[in-house]
Amino acid sequence: MQEIKDAVANNVIVDTAFSYKAQEGTTLVSFDKALLDFVNNTKLSMVAARMATDLAIVHYYNTGDLSYCQRFLDSIPKNYVRRTAYLSWLSAYSPIIVAKDRLYKDKREEAALSFGSTADHPMTVKHVEAALSKSFWDHKPEPEIIDFEEGAIIGQLLKGVNTLRGKRYNLSDGAITKLNEAEAVLVKLQ
Repeated sequence: MQEIKDAVANNVIVDTAFSYKAQEGTTLVSFDKALLDFVNNTKLSMVAARMATDLAIVHYYNTGDLSYCQRFLDSIPKNYVRRTAYLSWLSAYSPIIVAKDRLYKDKREEAALSFGSTADHPMTVKHVEAALSKSFWDHKPEPEIIDFEEGAIIGQLLKGVNTLRGKRYNLSDGAITKLNEAEAVLVKLQ
């Protein structure tokens, strides 16, 4: 890792072999070395993330204070691979609302009933134990890649058209017209 930092500090250029090379130095960072650093740092990062999230949700349970959960969220860069998994895990096991990257205690009556909120604790011990039983990245694994054959892709597109017609979407007249046109083209392709 230090070799990469040194190379970056020395105006890194990428040579034709796609390895990092310092312009005037002899520091050469191979792909294998960069990959090994990534693997080792990822393992360490996963252990630290698991400890931090476990401590954060226990702190929230004990105190009703979301600051540790928020600090962990703030530490995850935007568009980082497992950011949404963390938010899914946290909201599954504790009463929170996420608004513009801020966490808030969900004080709605339905949340209190769902999580067994009391004046002393925002959720039950059962919820905390369930959260501690699995890491946030295992709570919401990355979706599997789905292979489509020619005929299946049209079916999936038609399914998407029907989804857009659902109650959740408020479509303008123009959008409905375009949706109908798209459906007609898809039906012809089937």
